[in-house]
Amino acid sequence: MKDSNTKEESCRHLQTFKKLNFPIVSPEPTTSDAIIGGSVTLACTITSSVHPLTSVSWTKNNAGASQTLSTGMKYVIANVGLNQNIGSTTLIINSLSSSDEANYFCNGENQDGVASSSIILQISAQTTTEITTEETTTEITTEETTTEITTEETTKLQQTTTVTGGSCTCHSDTACTVLRVFRWAYLKDSNLTFEEIKEEMKEYLDELKSNLTVDQKTTTAAIRRKISVRDNRTSAVSVGSTGIILLIIPAIFIFSLDFTRFIQYIQNRKRTNNYK
Repeated sequence: MKDSNTKEESCRHLQTFKKLNFPIVSPEPTTSDAIIGGSVTLACTITSSVHPLTSVSWTKNNAGASQTLSTGMKYVIANVGLNQNIGSTTLIINSLSSSDEANYFCNGENQDGVASSSIILQISAQTTTEITTEETTTEITTEETTTEITTEETTKLQQTTTVTGGSCTCHSDTACTVLRVFRWAYLKDSNLTFEEIKEEMKEYLDELKSNLTVDQKTTTAAIRRKISVRDNRTSAVSVGSTGIILLIIPAIFIFSLDFTRFIQYIQNRKRTNNYK
């Protein structure tokens, strides 16, 4: 009899256990690597299909010592989906050190109980990679070649050019190029007055003036003053049409009055002629 009661009680406990619906905690990922001095983000997704989530928390387990974590300078916890069937949570760990290497448990709780899943955090020392580059200096030696004009060529150049009072008679392209550069150089050391220099440069100044003078009658501004530019905007067309109508109506009114009098005048003339 006693064994029968024990079996029935065990069955009731087993049925009660089977009816419990604990949350399902899924870490993303299950292991994480980080560097000393940096930061790392751990995340979990929690599903509670029957009962809504009532609590989400993080705990740290290092060498058997358990610590419940809370938001502060070191840890930042963000929970989403409390009192719902699906939620998520993230844990940000700042200023990592070797003591932060541990198992971090993500805990989800509903009315049936608590479920947990762990993420293993591994911390490694920061490594500095030095890249050594060899600087190669390439020396390029250039030979400078100086072209000298011989005395014979200089004499030939002088013989083929003639300078008289600022005018240039060219017998070679090279000579004319030189003289164009120094066209008015001879006036610098001359004892000519301003009026004489002006007279000497008169032809050049007149040519320069004609090239720089602009006929104001041919400018765009002058042409546009004498023409009406077409404006197809709706507002412009409306204003123009209204103006035309306002001008036509008085003209029609005046014309109608005169036309009536003109008809009466014609009729009176006909009557007078018939009477005679």
